[in-house]
Amino acid sequence: MVEYSQLHIALARTAVERAAPDELPLFDVTSDAYFARRKQSRRHRNADRMLDFGVDEAVTLVSHAALVAAGYSVDYLAQRSGEAAGQVVERTTASWWKRLMVWKREPEEPTQPTAQPDDVEQPISLTRDQLAAVRELAHQRSVDAGVSDETARLIADSIVGELALLPHEH
Repeated sequence: MVEYSQLHIALARTAVERAAPDELPLFDVTSDAYFARRKQSRRHRNADRMLDFGVDEAVTLVSHAALVAAGYSVDYLAQRSGEAAGQVVERTTASWWKRLMVWKREPEEPTQPTAQPDDVEQPISLTRDQLAAVRELAHQRSVDAGVSDETARLIADSIVGELALLPHEH
């Protein structure tokens, strides 16, 4: 089964792309430090504290808040949906990593689409209540992590927007 951390990172990266694109060059370092702290700690609280690894805190503030918010969002959905959330993570992580790898490499030549109409992925169905609960949780955790209310809204909206559009298989 695919690790939840892959969806966690993908959601956080999307939030940083929208809320603080200037932090993207340090996102991998920030997420590595976040997960290292989270792994060392049995409780999420220690990982949620601002990271201190020699990089200016102002530079990593939004990335850290996005990681915290995305982590709580994925955990919330997993707790509420159980096996269904695991299936969502499993089905969508491959497409997330494909997008990420395409974003990181320079295109060689234009490629022709290979998907047939039956192969096209469709959005999954999360209820309006589930999305609202995730948005509220992501917003609150972002504020708790130290970003402004406006930035917290951008992070929360990015996470919910991505969750609403996650692909699924037929």
